Amino acid sequence: MFRYDPYLSQVKNQKLVTHCNMSKSYIQTILREYLIYKLFNIITEKSFRVRLVNMNYIDSEDNVKPFTRYAFLIEDIEVLASRNNSFVVKSENLRMRHINSASMIQLSMFQYMIGNVDWSITKQHNVKLIKVNELREELPYAIPYDFDYAGFVNATYAINVQNPDISSVKTRMFVGICYTKDEYQEIVKRFSEKKDEINTLINNFELLETKTKKRISNYINDFQKLIEQPDFYEKHVLPLCKNFNSN
Repeated sequence: MFRYDPYLSQVKNQKLVTHCNMSKSYIQTILREYLIYKLFNIITEKSFRVRLVNMNYIDSEDNVKPFTRYAFLIEDIEVLASRNNSFVVKSENLRMRHINSASMIQLSMFQYMIGNVDWSITKQHNVKLIKVNELREELPYAIPYDFDYAGFVNATYAINVQNPDISSVKTRMFVGICYTKDEYQEIVKRFSEKKDEINTLINNFELLETKTKKRISNYINDFQKLIEQPDFYEKHVLPLCKNFNSN
């Protein structure tokens, strides 16, 4: 599955995501998290590219027999910025109101789609920022990563870090800023337009078990049904979104 790539061989800072348990369920967990990155690739080019690999593990002291497990490599943020004619923003003093509005809404909706609340613009927790090299683009774009606490992944160790009283990470909870209904509808429309492409990606991912594909397809379809409701903004965004002036 992994092929030598001269370009990638020159990248020094690629992050490797691998299993933390030998069980079969944890392998499926890794594959589900990998798939989330591919889903965000569908939504926008301003996203981390990933590459699935078969990792061979060899104990240098021969105490454990060699074994192979799936893992994935995440594109370096400098590379992501470069291919988007951008540069990396490293300030940890920014808040949601300092992010490009379309990017901020897109990020919030994507995290809502996958059931993830383990992120924050403040201190760039599980989010990287890039700014386009154009004068008319004044505000940075937000790029999410690290999705193992998402309901889509449903890892056995995951909790809702925003509200621990919520027992299942599959329970969606909106995290975002209060832009207008029209601004949200513009982004929601994009997710609706990508519905078939998203479902095709999930259903064609052969490494996932059939029951897993069915479960996460249903989870995504539930999201699509939610955003198609005429009062989605009033029922699911407004009650939880952060006031623009306070965040």
